[in-house]
Amino acid sequence: MEDAGVRTHRRGCPGRVGGNSLQHAYVCPTIPSLSSQCLGSDTPARPSRYNGRAVFRRPEIAMSPEELRAFLDEERTVTCASIGPNGRPHLMPLWYAREGDEILCWTYGNSQKVKNLERLPQATLQVEAGEKYEELRGAMLECDVEIVRDRERIVDIGVTLTYRYGSVPPGTPDESIRARAVQRGTKRVGLRFRPTRIVSWDHRKLGGSH
Repeated sequence: MEDAGVRTHRRGCPGRVGGNSLQHAYVCPTIPSLSSQCLGSDTPARPSRYNGRAVFRRPEIAMSPEELRAFLDEERTVTCASIGPNGRPHLMPLWYAREGDEILCWTYGNSQKVKNLERLPQATLQVEAGEKYEELRGAMLECDVEIVRDRERIVDIGVTLTYRYGSVPPGTPDESIRARAVQRGTKRVGLRFRPTRIVSWDHRKLGGSH
């Protein structure tokens, strides 16, 4: 359940993002791109009290679009939730790269997650950081998913991930990196996640009070 203080986007608004219709939880403006979204939080609704009235602080801890991009670039692992054959969520960690407002990954074509996404090309991604409550940061991205099977596009993703995770010695020629991605990508497919709804939180914005 969402209260009026949660700033998220859902399907059903005239605004379009990546071909999908999004609707703001309590305002429905035209949204030209994800960069203009207000990003909200679905952390537990435990309101603060001010003069005896409940004050919901969820909007205070939402990341701005710029903060969200920086956070995604900083972190290293995304958890991908798809729906398994038994109807239960199937969660797996993935390395990823951000391209604009989309998330790119690659994985083996015969993996369970790919079978799940062939059946239902939708997933929820989560990236999180922090140990103590006041340090917690994260983002949940509900996405439509494209399974990339074109070999050149798969290799492009592999090259991007190779550079991001520094899995080759410095100074390695670009052609060598691409040749390695070609070899490693033989049995892989690419995954392109296009967010349709984003929820984010940064408890550091609470200033130690919660």
